[in-house]
Amino acid sequence: MQQKGVLTEIADKAFDLSNTIEYTMSIRFIPNGFCFIVYDRKRDGLLYFMEVSEPGKTSEEVLSAYAQTHSLLKSPFSQVLFLEEDSDYELVPMDIFQESDALAVWKLMRGGLKESLQLQVDSLKVLDVNTIYALQTDFVQAVRASLPNVRFVNRQSVFIQFSVMENRKHSDANLFLNLHRGSVDLVVVVNGKLQIANTYPFRNEDEFLYFVLGVYDLFGLDQYKSVTTVGEVLDEGLLSALRRYLKNVRIAAKPASLSEAFEKVENPERYLNLFNIPLCVL
Repeated sequence: MQQKGVLTEIADKAFDLSNTIEYTMSIRFIPNGFCFIVYDRKRDGLLYFMEVSEPGKTSEEVLSAYAQTHSLLKSPFSQVLFLEEDSDYELVPMDIFQESDALAVWKLMRGGLKESLQLQVDSLKVLDVNTIYALQTDFVQAVRASLPNVRFVNRQSVFIQFSVMENRKHSDANLFLNLHRGSVDLVVVVNGKLQIANTYPFRNEDEFLYFVLGVYDLFGLDQYKSVTTVGEVLDEGLLSALRRYLKNVRIAAKPASLSEAFEKVENPERYLNLFNIPLCVL
C-alpha cells in the first residue's frame, strides 16, 4: 500500500538498505514536496527513486516530517547531495580563483553579499571552472535540519558538465537547453570547450525563440544542420516551438544508470539534472 503523500516509489532489486554507506543520495525540491534518488557508484546504477508531495505544505515542511519518520533519509550515505535550482551564480576559471577567494570574487562581480545569503562553491573539474552561488541562509538551515551532512550543488553546474560530456561524445551537438516555464538554461559547447552558460528569463514564446535564434546567429550555428540537445523539459510548448524553427532538436538520452525498473518514471526528462548529479560531481 502506498504511503500517504508518496506519488512515486521505485526500487531496483539490487537496492540494499543495509548498504547505504556505499551509495549516494541526491535530492531536490518539487512543489509542495521533494524527490530523491539513491545511486550506486560501483554499479553505475540508480537503485531507488521516490517523489513525495503534500498539498498545502512547503517543501521544507514535507522534507522535515518525512525525515523524522522514515529511516531511509537517516541512513548513512557516502554522500548526500541537494540539487538547488534558484540561486544566482557566477562562473570563474580555477586558475585565477581559489575557493577561499569566493567572497572577494562575489563582491567584485555583484558589489556585495547580503547578510541573508551565504556562498557555496562547485568545482567543475571537466572545465577547470568554479561555480560560485548564493543561497538564503534560512533555506540552508532548513535543509540541514533534516539532512545534516548535505552538500549543495547548483543546477547549472550539473547541466554544464553534462553538456560538455555530451559534446565530447557527440561533437555535432553544440547548443544545450533546459526548458522551464519562463526561463531557459542555455549552454553552448564547441569542440569540448564552453562558450557560454547562463539562465535567461523570457516573457513569452516569441521572446524565447528570438533569443535562441539569436544565439544560433551569434555562434554561426545552422538551423538545418546544427544539433540542439534538450535536457529537462518543464514546458512542452517551448519544445514544439523549437522544432518549428530548428530541424535537429533531440531530447537528451536517459542516463545509462537507469535500469528497466525506472521505466515507470513518468516524463523522466523532468528529472534529468537529478539523475545526472551523481555522475557530474563524483
